[in-house]
Amino acid sequence: MKQAKNIKTEFDTIKKDFILNNRKSPSIFITLYDITNFLEEQYLLKIVAESISTHFPNTAFHQASILTMNKANQQIEMLKQQKSMQQQQQQEMETAGVAIGKLAPELNFPDQNGNLISLSSLKGKVVLLDFWASWCGPCRRENPFVVSLYNKYKNKGFDIYSFSLDKEKTKWTQAIVQDGLIWENHVSDLKGWQSLGAAKYLIRSIPQTFLIDKNGNIVEIGLRGTELEQKLIELL
Repeated sequence: MKQAKNIKTEFDTIKKDFILNNRKSPSIFITLYDITNFLEEQYLLKIVAESISTHFPNTAFHQASILTMNKANQQIEMLKQQKSMQQQQQQEMETAGVAIGKLAPELNFPDQNGNLISLSSLKGKVVLLDFWASWCGPCRRENPFVVSLYNKYKNKGFDIYSFSLDKEKTKWTQAIVQDGLIWENHVSDLKGWQSLGAAKYLIRSIPQTFLIDKNGNIVEIGLRGTELEQKLIELL
């Protein structure tokens, strides 16, 4: 991963130097298709487009540069809107007390047999609070990794509290069996997106995870894959 990052950094430096030193050369055409991160490289794309417009106005690349700039501006605007929405959601979560460093809000919901299980009952363990549903494709694809984490660290003080946004009990319980989710803490109020638990944690998309330390504090939000495992190892 580090090696790939270094290679990308080196390539970006070479690309930038090439563009700045070849503004009047036809070879600048090729860089038009090497700029893919429009938000971070907007200034480079502008240099290329202006160079082509000034020195090669009556070429197909001039039209291509116009189309690329239009596409870039659309993507940049979309990314800015997404960033604004993420910042707004983060602020709302902090206001609601659902933020890194905060005590995880209590959840106390029924399992498949109707018995209430509280999130706080797992205090003293590192807990993965996992919002999911049987109908959620990305959730189901992530489950094998979550199962592997549980099997690897369950005897070292790790547990999982799975909160389902299902509406149908049968589909929920079948998915638990099918995916081999062998831990005990499966809860749901079977209200889907109207779930009180989902509302408390401001859940707007799933899968969504909250990694909670032994003291009941949220330490990470939204981690999955190897990043989740690395943080889990740090906490155990």
